[in-house]
Amino acid sequence: MAKWLTTVDNPWDPRDEFDRWINFDISHGYKTCETLDEEARLAGDLSNADNRYYNEDAIDRLVAENPELYKVVEHDD
Repeated sequence: MAKWLTTVDNPWDPRDEFDRWINFDISHGYKTCETLDEEARLAGDLSNADNRYYNEDAIDRLVAENPELYKVVEHDD
């Protein structure tokens, strides 16, 4: 399962409807992608598996710290 981060009020799917999702996110001032990028601190020299691990760990932390703002959307790979 792949995890995607979104806000609780965003009606669009960040994987399947990214353009609509990002427009909603930006227009509401959330900057979810930037927040996740800062939290995950991914690196080009890490393997894809390591980057995915750190990204999903950051998603879990953001949701745990801000459950009123964020939620997880999961999709089969």
